[in-house]
Amino acid sequence: MAGPVAHRLSFSPWDPADVDRLVQWVAGQTWDNYVTRRPSPAIVRRRVAAGHYSGPNCATWWIGHQDADQPVGLVRLHDLQDPTALFDVYVCPAWRGQGLGLAAVRWLTRHVFHAYPAVSRLEAQTRADNWAMRVVLRRAGYVKEAHHRASWPTESGELIASVGYAMLRQDFETGQTTPVDWDDAP
Repeated sequence: MAGPVAHRLSFSPWDPADVDRLVQWVAGQTWDNYVTRRPSPAIVRRRVAAGHYSGPNCATWWIGHQDADQPVGLVRLHDLQDPTALFDVYVCPAWRGQGLGLAAVRWLTRHVFHAYPAVSRLEAQTRADNWAMRVVLRRAGYVKEAHHRASWPTESGELIASVGYAMLRQDFETGQTTPVDWDDAP
């Protein structure tokens, strides 16, 4: 990891036996760029029970910072039984804008391509208006592959655009970006 905050971070697996801590942490934050901005403890518990944070197809890590007494973020990896895994990065509002997201994406990318040999692509979807995450993904070497109009639901019921970015294993290993063929068909 590079940057001033990166060397002060740690990533530790979430222990599924520690449901209460996860529920309190997720429900205690505001997540502006997610469908549910402030999930209730009941919603988080339902997600845990449904395997949203752990299981054969999913893994979650706390992001710690040496100057914080509680987690400053969370990384969730899912669709692990598919060649294309997806991920979510949650950064506490008080820690946003300090390079944590970029450090987390870089850590996760390395971790996935070293620890999960069957994964050939790592993908992230975000709201089109989530400029911070879009910049993070580009800086981490991800390529924009999709722009979906009116596809991301909001709590108000409005649908806004979303974008998809991906890192190919071969691009990660070679340091070369495979271009997207935008002109292959009419």
